[in-house]
Amino acid sequence: MLAKNGRPVEHIDVALQTGEGVFEGRTDSDGVALIPQARRATSPCCGWRVYSVESDPFELNSAHNEVTFEINGDAITQVLFQDERLGVEGSTLVMRFFDKERPMRYCKE
Repeated sequence: MLAKNGRPVEHIDVALQTGEGVFEGRTDSDGVALIPQARRATSPCCGWRVYSVESDPFELNSAHNEVTFEINGDAITQVLFQDERLGVEGSTLVMRFFDKERPMRYCKE
């Protein structure tokens, strides 16, 4: 996987569905996820744990042996609020959208 600037992106989870099951890997410092046991993959999907985002699987063309993903970083780093109010504690806004036990705190600088 490559970023917009052409640099490799590491730590991206990749899963390949095959007739034998699902096989997982993670991109390395070169942006490559090698999954040798996943021969004859039928559909891949990717996940970004830090953003709690996972792509939908899609069909592969069996004539191709390489797949390139394009990531819209602006889209996966946005938080779309639905029925959530930010709490106020002193001069800090508190968001519990991702983790109720460990809220995100926004402070004015």
